[in-house]
Amino acid sequence: MSGSTPRGGARSSVGGTTAGARVFVRDAKYAWLPAVIVSDISQDARYANVALALPDDWEKYTYDPTDESLTKGGIDATTGGVVRKVKLKEYPGRELPLQNLDEKGSTMGKSDMADLPNLHEAAFLYNLRDRHKRSVPYTRVGDIVVAMNPYQWVDGLYTERNKKLYGERLVWNAQEEDMSNRKEVLQGYFERVLQDPHVYESSAHAYRGLAVDGRNQAILVSGESGAGKTETVKIVMSHLATLEDTCNTGDERLNPRESQMKMAVHESVVKKVSESNPLFEAFGNAKTVRNDNSSRFGKFTKLHFDLEDRASAKANGRNVPGCSIAGGTFDTYLLEKARVVGHADGERTFHLFYQLLAAPGDEKVLYWTGLRDTTFDDFRYVGNSGCDEFDDGKDWEETRTALIDFGFEKGGEDSRLRTILRAVCAVLQLGNVAFGPDPSSDEGSLVSTPEELKKLSDVLGVPAREITAALTTRLIATAGETITVPLSPIAARDGCDALAKEIYSQVFEELVEAINRNMEPPPLASGDDASRRGWVSILDMFGFESFAVNRFEQLCINYANERIQNKYVMDTFLQLKEEYEEEGIDIYDFSKVDNSDVLHLIESPTGLIGVLNDECVRPKGSDESFVYKLKTIHKDSRRLKNDRLQRPHEFCVSHFAGDVKYDARNFISSNQDQLRKLLLDCASTSTNELISRRFKATIEASKKVQSNFRRRRAPTTLTTKFKGQLNVLMKDIQDARTRYIRCIKPNSEKLPLIMDHDMTMRQLASAGLVTAITVSRETFPSNMRYDVIWDRFSGLLPTRDHPPRHLSVEDKAKHLLSIMLKGKEKVVGGSVIGPYACGKTKVFFRSGSLEVLESVRSGLYSSKAKIIQRWYRSFLAERRREAMEALAILLQAQGRRMAAQKLYQSQRAGAINLQCFVRCALARALVKDMRRNKAATTIQSKWKARGQAHQLIRIKRAVDVIRRAMRNRKKKNNFTAAMAVVVEDAQWDRKMKVLQRKLDDPSSTSQSKDELLKQSSEMMRYLGGQLFDKRGELYKLKSDAKRRTQKSKHMETMAAARDAGLAANKLEVRKLQQENERLRAQVHECKSGTANLRLLLRKMQDAHDKSKKKYKEEYSVMQASYKREIDALKDQILSLRRDHANTLLKAAEKASQAEEKYRSEIIKLQGEIRRAEELHAEDLSNMMEALGTAHEFDTAERKGSDSGDLGELQKIVEIAGSLHRQTLGELKLILCDSCVANASIAINDLEENMEELLKRVSAVKV
Repeated sequence: MSGSTPRGGARSSVGGTTAGARVFVRDAKYAWLPAVIVSDISQDARYANVALALPDDWEKYTYDPTDESLTKGGIDATTGGVVRKVKLKEYPGRELPLQNLDEKGSTMGKSDMADLPNLHEAAFLYNLRDRHKRSVPYTRVGDIVVAMNPYQWVDGLYTERNKKLYGERLVWNAQEEDMSNRKEVLQGYFERVLQDPHVYESSAHAYRGLAVDGRNQAILVSGESGAGKTETVKIVMSHLATLEDTCNTGDERLNPRESQMKMAVHESVVKKVSESNPLFEAFGNAKTVRNDNSSRFGKFTKLHFDLEDRASAKANGRNVPGCSIAGGTFDTYLLEKARVVGHADGERTFHLFYQLLAAPGDEKVLYWTGLRDTTFDDFRYVGNSGCDEFDDGKDWEETRTALIDFGFEKGGEDSRLRTILRAVCAVLQLGNVAFGPDPSSDEGSLVSTPEELKKLSDVLGVPAREITAALTTRLIATAGETITVPLSPIAARDGCDALAKEIYSQVFEELVEAINRNMEPPPLASGDDASRRGWVSILDMFGFESFAVNRFEQLCINYANERIQNKYVMDTFLQLKEEYEEEGIDIYDFSKVDNSDVLHLIESPTGLIGVLNDECVRPKGSDESFVYKLKTIHKDSRRLKNDRLQRPHEFCVSHFAGDVKYDARNFISSNQDQLRKLLLDCASTSTNELISRRFKATIEASKKVQSNFRRRRAPTTLTTKFKGQLNVLMKDIQDARTRYIRCIKPNSEKLPLIMDHDMTMRQLASAGLVTAITVSRETFPSNMRYDVIWDRFSGLLPTRDHPPRHLSVEDKAKHLLSIMLKGKEKVVGGSVIGPYACGKTKVFFRSGSLEVLESVRSGLYSSKAKIIQRWYRSFLAERRREAMEALAILLQAQGRRMAAQKLYQSQRAGAINLQCFVRCALARALVKDMRRNKAATTIQSKWKARGQAHQLIRIKRAVDVIRRAMRNRKKKNNFTAAMAVVVEDAQWDRKMKVLQRKLDDPSSTSQSKDELLKQSSEMMRYLGGQLFDKRGELYKLKSDAKRRTQKSKHMETMAAARDAGLAANKLEVRKLQQENERLRAQVHECKSGTANLRLLLRKMQDAHDKSKKKYKEEYSVMQASYKREIDALKDQILSLRRDHANTLLKAAEKASQAEEKYRSEIIKLQGEIRRAEELHAEDLSNMMEALGTAHEFDTAERKGSDSGDLGELQKIVEIAGSLHRQTLGELKLILCDSCVANASIAINDLEENMEELLKRVSAVKV
């Protein structure tokens, strides 16, 4: 493929003229290719031989890197690259552009392309390539941010930390740049503050410009489809809306409640800003072959901010005033209505249709029953595009939520959400209506799908008969009557599609108006200054487009890009003009980058828009007639390319980005953009409130236009409306500080890190960045202060050429440049252009001049470096010899050391082995003896332990026998005692019973009685013992009762204490009640005192009233006296006023008479000017009709018809011209001198237009 990139030799000359210089060459497929010059290039050479030197990562990061053109040609022996022969005349200044290399010879990359030493197209391209392959999407070109679509998520790029970082560095803590303290002039400001390019940079600068300068800001985002404009705009809007949150200092004057209310309002507005994006994407975005989420309309977003004054900011500890977002408004342009009715394979129509059809079935039926069980394939306008990467159901939830938040509330049949979605359903259903030929009429048509027509009638709320009549017929108005003409099936289909496009357009406008109503900032308070509110606008517009076939839409898009490019060039030119004038430098030729002539070709009264509008008015206007008139009128324009190979309906315009050939077929119908009257009337009768209201408004607007006679020749066409919108847009951003973001699409396959060089180069040209390069070439792209020049390049002068020391630094720098850049002048257009220009404080270098000095400086450093290298190489060789000698000695010593060490190690190993054997024998004997002793000890211990164990067992058995015997004996004694007690008790019981019987027996004897007494006494003793035992038990019981009594008394004591506390509390309450009574008595006394004081006050007031009455009477007397004196003075003043009024009245009458006279003259002059304008418009219209007639005659002549009428046409035009000149002469005679001076410019334009048209007609005749 390619050899490695050679190093060195890249800065030997200005544009690469010596062998080995690394340059860029043009290529048909890759735009620019890096190469190395094979042989030196002489000054008069026409060709140059170069060898391609592709980078090592060429195949990895290049789209289609293996083109066969890269291998055609011979191979250079030195570099190994393919040799090419290039024509030097194809390059600016006949010099090959140099690569940007650093001191090491490696390719140099910069975050700001303005800092590149060699500034040209190829440097732009390869700098972008280097950053894109490293996943760095943003690059800076001065104040322009170039955004390459990375086609992958870049981690850490949009974090909250990054947002806060850019806010702090570029807004809240930003410092103004001091140019006088720049150590390196070529070093960019942003690199010094270590700030990488980012779209946050544009939004932060816009925010700061609004907050600090109080100047409105505009950010223009452009790029082709798929370049990332939509995402960029969302990122910028989100950052702008939340920049205030990155400020660490809050408003300390607000209380917490006010702060919370302010924060709630701020969050509400930020939420609405973020929620508007899904609505615009659903209704206005679609999938194309280039982009899955392509915006099919232009959007101008204006975010309104409430500005804080500097005093309030300083009071809150901030140097930068804050800006609180207050609301936003949106303007839209050029909605691609054609996508409603059709789209290419692999593409989709607007996202909303798919989202609505992907909604849940029960929800779809709420909007229209015709959506029951429907899919994409059920509607012709939608179809199945085979795209499965969209989650339409999830997106529908987000879209519906946003609609509700913006006022399209859910509800019954009259809800706004249902109304707008039924209008969308009507658009879907219009696509299903089919037409066929009418059997009863050769030219007529009828609806061939009655079921679909019935569904359409249901969703529109219009009878099917009226819909059929509106779609299949049209009205032709003639003198005094209206004729109904049937339409062919194709015309009926076109009308049906036109109605669908118009309904969707009205739905889109209704959505935009609803969003604006909800986001419109609240009006300022009556006392607030209007300067307290500003805005930052963001324009998301289609980029420049040039296809194989370019239609009306491409013309409008490119026209808008021309206006934006004109503003960019003017802004850049004015900045350069101010700097050059300040330094005393001549201004460059601005016409090379000025595109005003393109705008004149499009916007002038006889320009493209004017001719197209006039052709729309003519009854027989055609696209070919439009092209014929345009080419005839602007035959001499360098911007209108007239090629004989062009067809009658083709014309070519040379835009700022290149030539674009347009196909004018359907230009007339596209520009008119009007529905037939029957379709308008039919839609206005719909029961859908949105459709009927907006179509009725359209009908009323068309009636007003038709009733205005003067506007009959200036219809409200699409180009006229778009031109008016652009004028309003440019007026909005005219006084605003404009910043630019250019989005670039690196390849068409959406591959990350890969770049298509040719596609990227075309986009750079379309974005105006090549124009910026042209400006830098034609002007002085580099500048440097005198002291920096002398400090950096003074070493390049030979000793004999050094200036005297007494000269100033400025004179020394001029002397240096006059010597070093001698012979570098160029002859351009017959004039000699110097390589630099000296200003008051700086020297301005043309493109390549500063590189000469840098190259010579690099060469000087290279030669001196070679001397140092030679000396250093000899020093290194001597050091190397000494090192080798020392190394040999060291090696010998190491060898001897190793031999001795080896012998020592072997002897030591033998001694160790012998010692080990002896120690091992001794250890074995010792171990054997230790084992024998251990065995004997074990036997002895076992034997002794066995005897002791037997003795222990015998003792344990004896102890157990004794313990059992003792237990049995104790149990036996206890049992015996208990048994004796039981037996004794039983015997006594038996004796008591026997005694009781004996006592009860009356027949007992005295002897028996003595025995009974004896027995009774024994019984008494026994019972006495029992009683004693019982008394003991009773004593125990009484002791227990006494303890319980004491415990009860203790409880009673505690209760008494509580009662005493309660009594004390009652006593305290009684005291408090007495104190309360005393206080009440004091209050009563105070009230009595107050009443007494009031009585005393009343007495004092009566006395005051009496004295006041007395003083008033005295004052009345004095007032009457003074009044009499004042009346006398008033009479005198009145007399003087009457005299003064009479004088003023006389003067006013004279002034009124003079004013009336002047007003009548002004009205008369205005009437004359108005009649002159009407005559001019009528003459211009006649001439345009004459041109149309001439075109018809010219066409007839080509077909073989007679050309005699053309001469008659020439006479008619000449007569009209003479009448026109006569009218202008009479107008000059009627007007006064001052009015003639004011209107001279307009009269000259009229005369020039007349003469130009006469010349064109004459040319037609020839």
